[in-house]
Amino acid sequence: MLDQAWQVRLAEEFQGRVVKLASQCSSCRVIQQCLACIQPSSCILFIIQELIGTAPSELASGAEPGIVSLACSRYGSHVVRALLQHCDLQDVRKQAINELIASASSLANDAFGTFCIQWIMESGAPTHKVQLTQKLQDHVVKMSMQQHASRIVQQMLKFGSSEQQDAIVSTILGEQADGEFAVQVARMAPHRYGEFLIQDILAALIDKHGPVNFSRQLCERVEALLEASYAWAAAEGSSSGDWLDGALDAAARAADRVSEKLERTADAGEDLAAPALETA
Repeated sequence: MLDQAWQVRLAEEFQGRVVKLASQCSSCRVIQQCLACIQPSSCILFIIQELIGTAPSELASGAEPGIVSLACSRYGSHVVRALLQHCDLQDVRKQAINELIASASSLANDAFGTFCIQWIMESGAPTHKVQLTQKLQDHVVKMSMQQHASRIVQQMLKFGSSEQQDAIVSTILGEQADGEFAVQVARMAPHRYGEFLIQDILAALIDKHGPVNFSRQLCERVEALLEASYAWAAAEGSSSGDWLDGALDAAARAADRVSEKLERTADAGEDLAAPALETA
């Protein structure tokens, strides 16, 4: 294995072409290895600066400059995550993460950019997770029905703090007017991505509060909201028959999943205070 002096000398051969190499299938792996193996990162500062400050001439027409554009690249996305993981220059790393968070709304449902946002939610600092949650909180319902963005909402429920999880759940199962919530749930439930997120939310509530504290009041609220969703969807007319059947099936699966979890806990000897959910 080359000593560091030779590694740095080899890396210097890439100067001025880093972004181009990071965007190609084979050469992106070389840039990733430079970021991972050459420490401290100050030895290859020119690589990091080129990745973060992509020159406009190197971008496709209409593309966004900087690390955000690279994150949307099939191969550049891998390099961006390597930078976030291995860069030990805290100010530079913070700058890169802040730029990604600033564009989180567009990156969330990008086929490749979504992985960079997921990395921040899974491995980022608590302050960055808070910033990301605040940035995306108002969009989580729409994200829940998108192929790539729905994964980020799941990451928020899995890796976020208690307060962040509450914020996401409140946005989806929160204090909206009953009619507004009915529309919201009715749209999410039959969706191929929204259905699983609703199940994850209900399961997360049990994991967080425990079956004993998964109160009758919460069960009754979920049931009431499912009924409101049914009433709203039925009012849409006969043309939504198949869609309505999908909503009811999804709601039933969500309720079954919660009920099964409660029953498993009961079998383990815990005294359950909450009833199993029932569907209309």
